[in-house]
Amino acid sequence: MASFNAPIQTHITSLNGGDYGYSLELVGGIVAVVLILLMIFGPEACNVSMTHRTEA
Repeated sequence: MASFNAPIQTHITSLNGGDYGYSLELVGGIVAVVLILLMIFGPEACNVSMTHRTEA
């Protein structure tokens, strides 16, 4: 996914008169929203021990 970031930001920048700040803000905002949605709606592992291995 990270390899697509630079061409996307360059394209957004070219559409907005060379303003890299806007494209960085837009891509960063989209990533933040996606991460928040993953935290809210993603699977949650409850009662998981990080020290003891359990058999599945």
